[in-house]
Amino acid sequence: MQSSAPPPEPRSAAGVSVVIPSHLGRERLPVALRSLARQTLDRSLLEVVVALNGPADGSRAVVDRFRGDHPGIALTVVELPEPGASAARNAALGEVTRAHVAFLDDDDWLSPAYLEILLRHARPGIVPVGQIVDVTPAGRANPDTAVNQQILPFTSQTVAVDAVPRALGLNACKLVPAAAAKATRYDTELRSGVDVVYFATLLAHYAFDLFICPVDSGPAFANAVYYRLLRPDSMSRREQTFEFSVVGRLEVVARLDRLLPLCDDHRGRVLMSSINAQTGFIKRYLAEHPDDRARVLATAERYALVSLPPARLDRLTR
Repeated sequence: MQSSAPPPEPRSAAGVSVVIPSHLGRERLPVALRSLARQTLDRSLLEVVVALNGPADGSRAVVDRFRGDHPGIALTVVELPEPGASAARNAALGEVTRAHVAFLDDDDWLSPAYLEILLRHARPGIVPVGQIVDVTPAGRANPDTAVNQQILPFTSQTVAVDAVPRALGLNACKLVPAAAAKATRYDTELRSGVDVVYFATLLAHYAFDLFICPVDSGPAFANAVYYRLLRPDSMSRREQTFEFSVVGRLEVVARLDRLLPLCDDHRGRVLMSSINAQTGFIKRYLAEHPDDRARVLATAERYALVSLPPARLDRLTR
């Protein structure tokens, strides 16, 4: 199956829609919203769509105050009674009106030039990518992230997607065409790895290259930087249970497995990189629970994965 290009957006839709899902985010949202108020991007090019999901906790009042303090920023609020980031992002994507979409978690924030720089380098068939910096709850920043390790050798260059596959394994640090973003749905059945599957699905249906945004030698705020708060429940820090480390990873691989036939070599290598990353969780689980190997392989066999048959999984996790 050939990939199709998303239809062109109307001229009136120029700019960026920033999608923020938030669950019980009253205390977290102000930081994310302040970073949007500080953007150097012209206000006429900025739209913010906040998707509040789950029980009310005062987050709506936080967003309404932001609207009152910054009337020049177009703001839409979506409210869903049930919690769920995937459903929230899907609902928010249905409301965006600008030509490009950026994703922002409610406890993360953006450097002031982030949106302006990414939008400057966005063009048909090109997805611009910025840096991602991890920040501990104590405020310690770590720029030596896995994504940065891959992208920084290619700054100011256009590269094929398989040159920096880690940049496509998460929601952060890039700007995507709204038509493609809206046509792709977040999987509401998955409990984890949703961003991996979302961008793999988008990539399988829309061919594009990546432009790695330039890095100014001056202060970080002059660059396109996504600041990611490290959370105790992040995937790399979760307890290594069978349900999460084995079943959850195989659920992700099953979805990637179905997308592989749609991909050319470059995109297929990105998906295989993601499959190998999921396999890494299973390997770490087996290192701690070696007696579960037969159970793991029997579970994998039920998925009938072309890309990860039990024999290959057994070999990769030794």
